Amino acid sequence: MCIRDRLITDAQATHFVQKIVQNFSLSHLDFIYEVIIASFVHMANHQYGLCVLKAIMTKVKEDERRVHEIIDLLTKSTDQLVQDQYGNYAIQHAFDIYPSYKLSGVLDKVLAKISQLSIHKFSSNVVEVGISIESEKSRFINALSAPLVIVELMKNKYGNFVLQRALKEAGPEEYQALLNAVRENLASVNVKKFRDKWEKFLRDRPDRASISLYFKDPGTKQANDPLIKYL
Repeated sequence: MCIRDRLITDAQATHFVQKIVQNFSLSHLDFIYEVIIASFVHMANHQYGLCVLKAIMTKVKEDERRVHEIIDLLTKSTDQLVQDQYGNYAIQHAFDIYPSYKLSGVLDKVLAKISQLSIHKFSSNVVEVGISIESEKSRFINALSAPLVIVELMKNKYGNFVLQRALKEAGPEEYQALLNAVRENLASVNVKKFRDKWEKFLRDRPDRASISLYFKDPGTKQANDPLIKYL
């Protein structure tokens, strides 16, 4: 590992590297960019490397060539990142800062495994962010409404978070389609505590603004992860 790699992934030096990325023009950052690109998956899946990667991703967002290079690497490594405790943040960040039409390869990979990813602690966060992308919302909600998918969501803690996000983000027709899917597949939910929650939800029909409060759950997925203070 070269000294630049060690600086990026060191608990103390990473803050210095991030400051360099934030304060210097892109033309002076090739020595950092090259390391990030050469060790992309390693950096994305590293607690401190991720912080520098995110800073670089933001810094280059007006540079079409570099954005294309980063998105190409994200697409090729989606499966290696999406379920990683740190790597999933790299995909979330891309969803936040890059136009969705440039991320079609990543989005397609997430949608292809939406059932599996929605019930995983880390990748479920990526699905939630995908749902919130206005141009992709319908694709995600349609995929989540499929019987085999929605049953998995309804009987899993993280799947419940995803389904709640979908209900909150859905338009009127999509909301009704999700409700119908929940109702039609409720009998297949074999985890009593979740089945009881969804039965009560269907009876009470709370407004969308109060959905999160309605499904109160101690703790929120990644809120207690040690990485949060660095992001």
